[in-house]
Amino acid sequence: MRQKHIIRHVLVTISLAVLVTGCSGPARIRTDSLPSVPVKGQKTADQLLTRAANSPFPENAALIIQASDILMDTDITRAKSILEPIIYDDLPTHLKETLAMQQASIAEQTGQNWEVFEWLDREAIINSADPATVAKAHALRAKAYNRFGEYPAALDEWLGAIPLLSRQQQALYQKEFWQTLLHAPKSRLDNLANQTPEGDIKGWLQLASLYQPGAPLDQQLTGLQQWVKSWPTHPGNVYIPDNFNQIKSSSSIRPEKIAVLLPLTGNLAKVGISIRDGIMAASYEEFRQQKKTPELIILDTYNKDINQLAEHAIGQGAKLIIGPLDKNNVARINSDIAARIPILALNYLEDKDSSINHASATLFQFGLSTEDEARMVAARARLDGHKRAMVLTPKTSWGKKVAQAFQQTWDHGGGEVAIQAEYEKNAEFSQLTGKLLHVDKSHERTRKLTRLLRESLGFQARRRQDIDMIFIASSPAEARQIKPALSYQFAGDIPVYATSTVFSGKTYATRDQDMDSIRVPIMPWSVPGTTSQLELDITKAWPQARGPYGTLYALGADAYKLYPKLQQLQNLPGSQVEGLTGWLSINAGRRVDRELTWQIFKNGRLVPLPVKQPKKSHFDAVAAKKTQS
Repeated sequence: MRQKHIIRHVLVTISLAVLVTGCSGPARIRTDSLPSVPVKGQKTADQLLTRAANSPFPENAALIIQASDILMDTDITRAKSILEPIIYDDLPTHLKETLAMQQASIAEQTGQNWEVFEWLDREAIINSADPATVAKAHALRAKAYNRFGEYPAALDEWLGAIPLLSRQQQALYQKEFWQTLLHAPKSRLDNLANQTPEGDIKGWLQLASLYQPGAPLDQQLTGLQQWVKSWPTHPGNVYIPDNFNQIKSSSSIRPEKIAVLLPLTGNLAKVGISIRDGIMAASYEEFRQQKKTPELIILDTYNKDINQLAEHAIGQGAKLIIGPLDKNNVARINSDIAARIPILALNYLEDKDSSINHASATLFQFGLSTEDEARMVAARARLDGHKRAMVLTPKTSWGKKVAQAFQQTWDHGGGEVAIQAEYEKNAEFSQLTGKLLHVDKSHERTRKLTRLLRESLGFQARRRQDIDMIFIASSPAEARQIKPALSYQFAGDIPVYATSTVFSGKTYATRDQDMDSIRVPIMPWSVPGTTSQLELDITKAWPQARGPYGTLYALGADAYKLYPKLQQLQNLPGSQVEGLTGWLSINAGRRVDRELTWQIFKNGRLVPLPVKQPKKSHFDAVAAKKTQS
């Protein structure tokens, strides 16, 4: 009976739909003045809530859950809030299943991915015998895993869901399912396709296998044409190109000569030489595999007119240009040159730069942008359920750009920056973080009380409580100071995210223990224990590639791997190349997007960041309230 009274009390006090009228006699609930909501099962949400307020437990809980389901499409905030008074543990099993699924659906729609897992990991869902519940639970888990980039786990969930869904139901999840398949290893796709009987799933597996990186575009297109003949009515046909012949003709000519335009002297010489050597290493690997390799025309851009160099390269027979590196040179490239020859620039144009080049169908942009990593951090932290951030970056133009990139994505995702600060070179981080977290004010209040009362009160200083994540961009040396300083100022429990600049590229377990628990997006080149043959060849030929310039060798190698795939990536949306700098794809603006892997420092070493982590949540609060009552 206690839960019935709790639910009735909350319904009466928090719902705007409930209006009590009359001066005497029993209270009545008015619904006639409320805005209309979609009718489901001949009952509106407010009518159901009216019934719930006057029904015994557990019928009232069932009515509230039904009302919440109706509100999902019109007022998801209210759909969630009306479920708050229902205590899960008090419900009968069938309603536990219904409530858990409803809460998981709300969590999925509002981006609370941790809560998706928390609700679906309950016994009522795991042991459900209802095929619809089982299918939806698998699908919701798969979508949540997708957002975290945990594609193998997502694929396992889809394989549990798809057989239980009709084609019409599968269409609701088609986009997310296809995203998972595109990221699955080809070997697994092929094995699953061989083991799967004829049906839609087999068709999906075979189609995704054709999209995997590796095969030349002409072979890929031939495979796709054969797939269409085998699966003429398959829903995957929406991902088939409209005009095979046009794509073939636009990319059938593989350049015999490629011009590489890089600064090989001057202040950017070390950068340019590192990229050049990465290109040379990738070219040599292709030659060693007995593939036809293009001739490389390498030109120094230092103190040269970039358009004159490009004209010279074209005169030498170049059919593609890799470079330039300097952002200003990229913006200076004449539109007529960009129209005559494909260019893979090794930097990104600003929005204000060269609108003509932005519009060029043959200018591609590829680089290692820390601003992109800041955007990745913002997206991941929102996935992890964080809402209010502290941002700490160096007081430099680079730091300002990184902070701005983070804030733009953070704001767009519904987050709020509570603290934004910059630090000077050689900053005293303990003092700075204490000030930012208001610990210094807490100490000052304690000192004033001690002086006033003339005795030690034994108070412990406290930090401000309005942030739930911290973003830093720094060097490794600075990060080794910032993280302990945060812990010293009572913020050791707040998750810290950082750009990959905090990692030196080498494992120093003893020194880097001070960075334990920092979460970082890392490119494959830098992930410990995942060295590719190409990376081994590069570091053997150029031992300095293990140092701070190592990622530039990776950039050069990936630029070479990308050049024959540009048309493929552009014309087959979803296609990717597995590179040393990340999983590479090309977006609608012909910018190369990089997908990185998430790592976390543990005992001074980088290890994969797990999806599931212990997290105090709303459910702990509900349990605490229940215990107190």
